[in-house]
Amino acid sequence: MYIMEILQYSIVPPLEGKSATYYQIKIQELLEELTILSKKYRITLGIYDLIDESNRITGEIIIQKKRIDSGLYLKMFQTYLIENDFCDFKLKYRLFRPIKENETLETLLSWFENIGNKLADSFVIIGNYKNKHLRTDIALKHLCECLPHKEYGCVIIPHRPNELERCRKRISTGCSFFVSQIIVDEIFTKEHSLLYDSIKIPI
Repeated sequence: MYIMEILQYSIVPPLEGKSATYYQIKIQELLEELTILSKKYRITLGIYDLIDESNRITGEIIIQKKRIDSGLYLKMFQTYLIENDFCDFKLKYRLFRPIKENETLETLLSWFENIGNKLADSFVIIGNYKNKHLRTDIALKHLCECLPHKEYGCVIIPHRPNELERCRKRISTGCSFFVSQIIVDEIFTKEHSLLYDSIKIPI
């Protein structure tokens, strides 16, 4: 029996302040691409929520442009499918969920229980350098305990010191997959290969 490959198709939400027609066209274009890909792949649609972060090479802070909330954009997309008779279109949904600057564990769990839980099948938990009190490992632990029916992943940064130990700890906590950027720097090829070969869950 032929089993289709799984493809994570990731997007960033469009910028704020555009017209309703603009957003509808964006959703239509996205749906057209996904329809073509769905003939070959089982698709997980991932939607990023970009936050200000430091450049891992220069240390410079990258300031993000204001975009539609990722959860809101996913809801808009799902509503469009229902209203236009795409109910049988098979997709899984994944939200990249950064920890907010002033977020507490209580408000994070409340968001997942009341909002995220209804929108997505899986989440990528992303740390925030501005929030020193709520770290990725703490958030992951409590989410796996409180909402165990969802899948949770983390970002893997292959050249970060002690990354293998960090990944193993997160796997033992309940992390079921990792996401990573494409690696093109040959300097790190050996280290990256060792890391990827040692991790037995999807990347």
